[in-house]
This record gives sequence, structure tokens and C-alpha cells, in this order.
Amino acid sequence: MKTALLKIYPNNPRDISPEKFTALKRSIQDFPKMMELRPIIVDKNNIVLGGNMRLKAIQELGMKEIPRSWVKSADKLTPAEQRRFLAVDNLEYGHWTDEFANEYQLSELSEWGFNAKDLDIGTADIDDNQGEGSESSCTCPTCGKKH
Repeated sequence: MKTALLKIYPNNPRDISPEKFTALKRSIQDFPKMMELRPIIVDKNNIVLGGNMRLKAIQELGMKEIPRSWVKSADKLTPAEQRRFLAVDNLEYGHWTDEFANEYQLSELSEWGFNAKDLDIGTADIDDNQGEGSESSCTCPTCGKKH
């Protein structure tokens, strides 16, 4: 599908920091399969209802064509449902659990674009003994365990 056919929603309710945008572009390059699992959602006029930042990243990466599987049509939604989708798709419902921190190394998460603020980890919780060749780690503020 030609990316020129897709149109950024003019009143997109979300913004992205330059750091996060760089991480998003890197993620699309390094893990393109993710785009099939979390496609850009468009209305019948190819206006993006979900995935505006992903489209912007794809365009900045110079991709003129993308697989059709990276785009899904929401043309069966009514205008009211599309409006609702725009809002709800950008709503963050959950938060990261301590178990999430136990599953991943901080260095791995950082590489994927996460930061201490995303994980609700204060800078005081980041282990100061990282210079000894070990992976980056942090201390969980809830359980006190180093991750």
C-alpha cells in the first residue's frame, strides 16, 4: 500500500516526544512484524484513526510503500464510533506491574524505548553499581528486589 494514500488525522489527540519518536522509528525498523499485529487503523477515506505516530514514523523513515497487512479499515464504524475510537485508542488504562520488571532487564527495556518514567521508576531506584560489567538494573520500589 502506498503511504501517500494514508492521511494523518488532523486533530490527533496524542503527541510524542522526540526521544519516543526516535524509539518508535527504531522499533518499526527492528521489529516490523509488530506492525502486522498492531496495524494502522483508517476510516473509509484512509484518514488514520489509530496509529498516527506510526504512520508519521514510517513516512520519516522514507517508506513509500508498506504491506497491506500493516493497515486495517474501520469503515464499518459509524461516525460516532470512529470519534469514540479516536479517544479510547489513545487512553492508557493500565500500569506496569512489578512482575513486568522481573521479566525484563532495564537495559533491554531502554533499548526498546522505555524509560524510568514509563516504568514509574524514580532515578533513585536505578542501581548505582552498573559500571561493573553487569546489566542495568533497578530496585523495585514495592518489593525492594533488584531487577
